[in-house]
Amino acid sequence: MKSNVSIPKPRGAFTLVELLVVIAIIGILIALLLPAVQQAREAARRMQCQNNFKQMGLALHNYHDIFGGLPAAYYRDPDYYNRGWGWQSMILPQIEQSALYDVMEVSTKRIPRDPDQYTQTVLSAYRCPSDTGPDQNPERNDQGMSNYIAVQGSDSSGGYRSSSDDLGDYGGFMFQVSFIKFRDATDGLSHSLMVAERSFVDKAPERPWAGGQWVGVTYSAGYAGVMRCVWDNDNYKLNGENTWAFSSNHPGGVQFLVGDGSVDFLPETIDGTTLIRLGQRNDGEVVGAF
Repeated sequence: MKSNVSIPKPRGAFTLVELLVVIAIIGILIALLLPAVQQAREAARRMQCQNNFKQMGLALHNYHDIFGGLPAAYYRDPDYYNRGWGWQSMILPQIEQSALYDVMEVSTKRIPRDPDQYTQTVLSAYRCPSDTGPDQNPERNDQGMSNYIAVQGSDSSGGYRSSSDDLGDYGGFMFQVSFIKFRDATDGLSHSLMVAERSFVDKAPERPWAGGQWVGVTYSAGYAGVMRCVWDNDNYKLNGENTWAFSSNHPGGVQFLVGDGSVDFLPETIDGTTLIRLGQRNDGEVVGAF
């Protein structure tokens, strides 16, 4: 009599070669996936940085509506070693930081305080998510870090002045003790740069950028942390090797706030002459598509 009980067949096992092939395939897939994940994360960070610019642009336009002009890059007082509150301090109420503005007693007539719990406040609206610098800028008197500085204009020889009789108007929207109105941008708001990125890299010799400080100019926290010019010069090109270059951790270029409140990503390869033209609000050289 035959039995109806079926005898299970022994299962086939993976050979060592097959296992190694599977592991290799998984490794290849992970290697292909990681760059895509990193690119997606950087795209998200760049978008958040762009949103920061838009928030600052809206704040600057609201400030202009209230006071009839834009804030100065900083309100220099030559009697106090060139110190003064900066433009990012002036627009704190416009980015929902009125309490901080009030407690610091921000004013166009008083010098900003030395580093304390208020001036070292971390303000996400002033930090690029792609930047890996510390919350307080060790290169700028340990004041609160900012990754955004005003475009003072454009110049080929240095782009700054600190004497009391030269306010350093190089055609930008914000500079020392300035009060520029939108009507002064005769080239058109959409053709002139207003704010740019400045990344922080700790003592890196190949890219020695030092970020900025949002409070303004205090002792050992100079004007380069609140404003700079653009140059038609290889040493000062976007993401260039000079400490004062506009820079970012976004691959290939730097984001800028334009006068009309829009945001443009300018490539590192942008023509220097074009950059010079974009850095000025009233030179009569209007740049079209670039």
